Amino acid sequence: MKPIKHSDVTLVKLKTQCTIESIETSDVDLKQFLFTLGCYPKQRLTVLSHLGDNYIIELHGARYSIDKALALCIKISSII
Repeated sequence: MKPIKHSDVTLVKLKTQCTIESIETSDVDLKQFLFTLGCYPKQRLTVLSHLGDNYIIELHGARYSIDKALALCIKISSII
């Protein structure tokens, strides 16, 4: 199995667990908000659903709704 590098949350298949590689944004407040959710490198994340520009993700056993702008900042690797 080969890991995909530099994908983002918008490209993850539903109900697929992936590992966060990095948070890429120049907006400090946005980065800090994601860190308060527990969204930082080497954490596991699952995309549960996608409705329009909103993504429901599971992180540390909690579910969060994030918009596309946030989803694009979360760079991941997943096993295919």
